[in-house]
Amino acid sequence: MTTEEIDLEMFCMTPDYDGRYALKAPFVIAGYRYATDGAVAVRMEATGEPDTVVEGKLPADIGEMFAKIKLGGEAIDIPPHNGLPTEFHDKWFRVAVDCSECGGSGGNCSECDGKGSIDEVPEAGYEGLAIAGRNYAHQYIWRIRDLPNVKLWPKAKCPRKDAIVFSFDGGLGLLMELRED
Repeated sequence: MTTEEIDLEMFCMTPDYDGRYALKAPFVIAGYRYATDGAVAVRMEATGEPDTVVEGKLPADIGEMFAKIKLGGEAIDIPPHNGLPTEFHDKWFRVAVDCSECGGSGGNCSECDGKGSIDEVPEAGYEGLAIAGRNYAHQYIWRIRDLPNVKLWPKAKCPRKDAIVFSFDGGLGLLMELRED
């Protein structure tokens, strides 16, 4: 995969997101293209591209946060997934399954609102993968692992104490630690 082929949209919020920031698509601020959903953030150069103008608010401090990152220590590869699925599901957020209440028939079912299916988050998406003594959600590890020449930097200087820095050809990223709540 070349840097031109990297699809930053997989690091954005889903289309149904309705929060205080405009995070449904990558955006450009001061010569860098960013994508984030709040748990993972990525930055690539966007030299000569104008800043993104959107309805809503962009996270203006994201550039300052990335500017404070200093790579250091030893870079490591992403550990193996220990038997969990290796296929990345589209966004790894939700999959449609037959409604257990109506058996997929729909109708007047209050559980699925008559659709016959409900959306569920796959169990493995929220499990943690231990890296350098912390847990990170598999759904995010699956997203970053195919970036070209991705490396994790557990000892990098980072303004977020709950994050691990990762680098890849053409960019840099932050992955927040899995919360226990």
